Amino acid sequence: MDFFINDLHNINWKDIYDSKNNINDCYDLMINEINAQFDKHAPLSKIGKNKAKLFSVPWITKGIRKSIKVRDKLHRRFSIIKANAAKKQEI
Repeated sequence: MDFFINDLHNINWKDIYDSKNNINDCYDLMINEINAQFDKHAPLSKIGKNKAKLFSVPWITKGIRKSIKVRDKLHRRFSIIKANAAKKQEI
C-alpha cells in the first residue's frame, strides 16, 4: 500500500492540470493515471471456469477450499513420484 501511495505522490499533477483547458480532459488524464497505478500495484488476474464455479457456491467454505488445495497439492506430488518411479523401472 505504501508503494501505491508513494507512486501517486510522485505523479506530476501540475502537468495534468496545466495540459488541458477543458476540465473533462483533465479528469480523464487524472483517472488514467490513477488506473495505471492500480494496474501496476494490484493487477487483475483471471481464474478458470472451474475455480470461479468453486468459489461461487455458498456451501464451499474456506476450510473446504483449503482442503481442496491440500488434496490437489498432494495429488501433484504423488503424480511426480509415480512418474519418476515408472522412469526408473524402464531403465
